[in-house]
Amino acid sequence: MKIVFITRKYPPSIGGMEKLSYEVTTRISKTNKSEIIALKKPQIFLPFFVFYALIKIFFEKEKCIIHMGDGLLSPLGLIIKKVKGFPIVLTLHGLDVTFPNFFYQKIMPFFMKKYDKIICISNKVIEECEKRGIPKNKCVFIPIGVEKKEKIECNKSILKEKIGVDLERNEILLSVGRLVKRKGFHWFLSEVFPTILKKHNNLVYLIVGKGIMEKEIKKVIKEKKLGENVFLLSEVENKFLEEIFACSDIFVMPNIRVEGDIEGFGIVAIEAASYGLSIVASNIEGIKNAIQNGKNGILVEERNSEEYQKIIIDLLENKEKREKLGNDAKNYTKQNLSWGKIIKRYLDVYKSI
Repeated sequence: MKIVFITRKYPPSIGGMEKLSYEVTTRISKTNKSEIIALKKPQIFLPFFVFYALIKIFFEKEKCIIHMGDGLLSPLGLIIKKVKGFPIVLTLHGLDVTFPNFFYQKIMPFFMKKYDKIICISNKVIEECEKRGIPKNKCVFIPIGVEKKEKIECNKSILKEKIGVDLERNEILLSVGRLVKRKGFHWFLSEVFPTILKKHNNLVYLIVGKGIMEKEIKKVIKEKKLGENVFLLSEVENKFLEEIFACSDIFVMPNIRVEGDIEGFGIVAIEAASYGLSIVASNIEGIKNAIQNGKNGILVEERNSEEYQKIIIDLLENKEKREKLGNDAKNYTKQNLSWGKIIKRYLDVYKSI
């Protein structure tokens, strides 16, 4: 049966949902008859896109499975099911379930529960679905995959050229993600990093991303006098990001709980693991599905500054332990989260309808 993907999040836009949509649609298209209807323009064009997708499906003569890319599109899928009788599948990511708006929470779960199958990127997303009356037997947990990385040798001269600072003798902590409250960067800089810096004054912390918390984060950097050790990198090309991953020593994901905004999975942690980085992350929400404690990283109680400090300092002072953790993370990711295995699980969902 033909599979039609309808998604409003797709390259050239950048983000986790865009990357997931691209990987799933292109990989399934290689072995199965399919079609991709994607919005490749800013979200302001969404109403026109919805109308276009409806017209396109209305004239579809072949029997199809319709796969909607996220929760915001769930009403569109239900309309298609009513008009054409096609089975419908929905992918949910986290915020598209928990979005903190009264009307959204009253309306969207009604549409979501009408789907034949719902693919959730973590068990936390399934939990949030259950809270809203969406049947658990319709929900299937499928994590996000990661592609095999070719070995990249660290070249810190490239970092010096891009950042403007010689990091040849520095140890590097790395975080990647949008600068929003739930990512915990503001908290980590305030409560954790200064203490670590006292013992490792050559330590550098690179934060790659941009977002609404940028001013607050810069304020903390200034107040704590961290300007020589913390660098915000908002615009980073993929090739340069690969260099940053290759040259970093520890990847940190210090998420904190924020009402109405959850971490659906934690794909950046898996990306870091694929480069062989040691990972230290908060033991909350979808991160618990991405990171298996002791297998591909270390999970820490949320907001436990002393535990974060202890673990990171231990890894900085024990290179052998750090490298073993990184190698274990890389091997675990390769064995359990390869795209080949993930796509097979998607195909199993389609077959079950």
